[in-house]
Amino acid sequence: MNDKQLLETEVTFFQSHLADFQKRFPGRYLLIHGRKLHGDYGTFDEAVNEGARRFKAGPFLVRQTTQPNELAQTVHVLKHGLLSAHFESAGLGH
Repeated sequence: MNDKQLLETEVTFFQSHLADFQKRFPGRYLLIHGRKLHGDYGTFDEAVNEGARRFKAGPFLVRQTTQPNELAQTVHVLKHGLLSAHFESAGLGH
C-alpha cells in the first residue's frame, strides 16, 4: 500500500467536508483520522503532536483549511518515523 492509498479515507473525508471546515475553522489545522475530525489547532506542530499522541499505530492527516492542497499539511507519522514534519513542496499531485 502506498502513501496515497494509506491516507485515501482521510483525504476523501477532508475534501468532502472542506466548505464546512473552512467556515467553521478558518485558518486552523485540522487533525483527521479515518472519517472523523479529531480537533482543530492553531499550529501545524500542535496538530501533529496531538495526532502522534492519539494515533501512535495509525496514519492521520493534518491539513490547514486555508491551504487545503499543500503537501506540508499531510503527515503519516510512523512510516517516516517522525513526531513532526514540515515539507516545503506544494501540491499533492491531484
